[in-house]
Amino acid sequence: MRFEFCDVPEFESNVLDEHGSLKGANDSLCQDVGTALSKFYPGHPWWVQSEIENGVVRIAIQGFLQWPYILHVKTLKGDPGRLSVMEAGGHLLERLRMPRKGFSIADWQAANVRHNYLFNRNARAPV
Repeated sequence: MRFEFCDVPEFESNVLDEHGSLKGANDSLCQDVGTALSKFYPGHPWWVQSEIENGVVRIAIQGFLQWPYILHVKTLKGDPGRLSVMEAGGHLLERLRMPRKGFSIADWQAANVRHNYLFNRNARAPV
């Protein structure tokens, strides 16, 4: 199963990865983290961005991309069970007061009303 909300930067190369050799690794890590999130918290609209060249993976919920949870690649290397991914997803759901057990559009809309992107773009993340 392919996780559909992976965001791997589209540029061919950058200063840290001149030959674009990390693109496949970024896609693989993004898929791995996204699949783990879907397993732990099914149905939620997760968004994952992997940047191995910068040493981070960003996790967010669709509609709340301005407040991602940052996981360091070093942390993921020592976590074969992806418990840090489960913890990150749980933190995001808790911050937005969304239930962990399953996705509900009503809960997502309520969170969107409480933390509207248009008015809170520069605001602190919900706690």
